[in-house]
Amino acid sequence: MKIADSSFFDSVRGSRRILFLSLGGLGDVVHSVPALRSIRLSFPNSRIDVLVSAGAADFLRGIVPVDKIIPYSGRQAGWSWSDLRQLWQLLRSRYDLCVNFWGSNHASAIALSTLAPARLGRVPSEPWKRAWRFCHTQVSDYPHMREPLHRQWTNILGQLGFRVDPEFSIANDPQGFIDTGLDPGLRGRYIHISPSASHPAKDVSLPVLVEAVAGISRRLPQYPLVISTTALPRHQQRLQAVLAALERPPAAVFSGSIDTAALFRLIQNAALHVSADSGPIHMAVAAGTPSVSWFLHNDYVLEYLPTGERHAAFVVEKISEEGIESIAPSSIAERCVDLLGRFGPATAADISAQSVSAPAPG
Repeated sequence: MKIADSSFFDSVRGSRRILFLSLGGLGDVVHSVPALRSIRLSFPNSRIDVLVSAGAADFLRGIVPVDKIIPYSGRQAGWSWSDLRQLWQLLRSRYDLCVNFWGSNHASAIALSTLAPARLGRVPSEPWKRAWRFCHTQVSDYPHMREPLHRQWTNILGQLGFRVDPEFSIANDPQGFIDTGLDPGLRGRYIHISPSASHPAKDVSLPVLVEAVAGISRRLPQYPLVISTTALPRHQQRLQAVLAALERPPAAVFSGSIDTAALFRLIQNAALHVSADSGPIHMAVAAGTPSVSWFLHNDYVLEYLPTGERHAAFVVEKISEEGIESIAPSSIAERCVDLLGRFGPATAADISAQSVSAPAPG
């Protein structure tokens, strides 16, 4: 194993079968889109497959120019018989190149199991992850935690000689919106809200959430709400609390009933998206949809924090047992009013006029 340099691409230029590992959460998979486009740009005539976390597989279909998307439902540690059968199928595919930017021991072992002659890895930031040393033929030592994840990956590819498409955006598909089942007249004129994150530590507390969503609805009555969440009991509890506090029912509620492809189209065609640090906020950034979000500060926050004037993100230092409580609900609503005033389909004057008579919550 050696550190890869600018000659790497020349050494693998003849690869005909390529496997890319995308085994993180939904947000990580969204960030992988520019890297996958870059690999296709560099290998226009090669077969490119993606092994992707099963929950995000639907999102990638039709978005990235690859030949096969392989859902992976395996464990993050240890191996089941199902995992081993899937590894056997990967081995039988006889890949020439495997690209694995995940530093986990599990992902590194999957890369090794392909027995691809060229296996590109990345030195992880965590010292306890050690399998990368033995599972790849070459690795990148590109720094972590300084810039968005998608930019790190395209910069790595660029340094190694690949042709790169760094644009973190996904074109809109009108048919995708029709498939969501929403009234076509709502397109671009609703606020999409994901009230719960995958981990409780990323959520605002339930009282903050309820008051914030109710405030958004009161201050922006011209924008119907569309709310989506998973079927997890905690997420359902938070959803029911939000619905009970609204004076007007949402235009639509998707309660564990849509896949990640439909979720992306809901977010892409919204006037504004509101959520915690979770997969949907990264969908909003890739879609170009203005967003309001909240993040807990940690070493990795710069890898995921939305940037640009279309996105307003609260970053907090501490949480309580109930979640994030240091953000005023009225501040969340105010950011929504501001962003829609500048980037929404209605004018700032229209929004301001309709907001003045409504008491500010919180």
